[in-house]
Amino acid sequence: MNAEQVLQTYEHSTSLESFLMKHCLRLRQWSLLISLFICLTVTALDFYRFPPEACYLIMLSRTSLVMIPLLILNYLFWFSPPKSILTHVPLLLTVFIGAGINHNVIHYFALLHDINYTEIGILLIIMLGCLLLVIPVFKSGMASAIIIVLYGISHYFMGLNNPVLYFSIIIFFSITLLFLLISNSSQKILIENFYLIKKLHEDSITDALTTLFNRRFFKEQFKRLLQLSERNDCNLALLLIDVDHFKSINDKFGHTAGDLVLQNIATFIKQEAHRPCDYCFRIGGDEMAVILFDTSQDKVESICNKLSALENIKTQHPNSSNTEAKCEEVPVTLSIGCAIKKKTSKSSCEEMLEASDKSLYISKNNGRNQFTIKSI
Repeated sequence: MNAEQVLQTYEHSTSLESFLMKHCLRLRQWSLLISLFICLTVTALDFYRFPPEACYLIMLSRTSLVMIPLLILNYLFWFSPPKSILTHVPLLLTVFIGAGINHNVIHYFALLHDINYTEIGILLIIMLGCLLLVIPVFKSGMASAIIIVLYGISHYFMGLNNPVLYFSIIIFFSITLLFLLISNSSQKILIENFYLIKKLHEDSITDALTTLFNRRFFKEQFKRLLQLSERNDCNLALLLIDVDHFKSINDKFGHTAGDLVLQNIATFIKQEAHRPCDYCFRIGGDEMAVILFDTSQDKVESICNKLSALENIKTQHPNSSNTEAKCEEVPVTLSIGCAIKKKTSKSSCEEMLEASDKSLYISKNNGRNQFTIKSI
């Protein structure tokens, strides 16, 4: 498993599918359990209503098409809950369509033995599949159409070709559409809530000026990545980056130009540390940090060399109102301190921060515009 796969494994809980599953799990669990209870109850009643020769075939149909898949799904959802809303959807559709086919089979035997068999069953099946199981709307709609079409065809060949059949089919399609609309609206609300929560979370962990991650998220992510690196035997590098003489830049060119300098530096850093497992942060006024997960010393040196190559940033003078005015070049250099935790070492966040900070101090004390790397 590479670094990207490791991080995706641990970040899967933030996906839309897992969010939907988290909020719909109880509904699915109880819907499946109650469906199993209803199925067992109806099966017991069938022993009293149907003759023995018909009961055997009815039991065979209900067991193979409904009860066995329901037992499997109840076990899966109660004892091994899935992480994604899309997990086990084929099996859920199998139960849905199987229940519809089973209803038609039992209705056929009821007609043969002149037994009154209610149509409420097919409405309950449609409600289960279209609404309670939270199956994707298109798939549940297609499954419902298959069930209703099979219902119409079977009743037609059973000699029930009359206006009541056509009226029943229209009613079934209308109720299916109503359930699908309710399901679609509910799922849309959940999806909108997910993106709203995600946006709020992103805003809370992002620095507004540079769009890098902020200091709060740095503390959370650094601790998490350090634990992951120890668990998966990966190297972890922490770079602390300081803009040299940033106060002089603000004094000479103005704070607006200083903000633009920070934005351009942040963009430059993100371009160099661009892997999915690289994280860039602004942790202070002109202080930035980069965490490199599952990296090597050669890669760290390569990134540090590229960051140290930064010399000038073009910025427009804040007093100029002409957008086409010639931009001034602001001399910019970076001092970098880096600590690399090797696979075999056990280091705390404080120890890595202290090592990076000491490396940064060495870089600045030796004349700035350079980097220092320390392995721990």
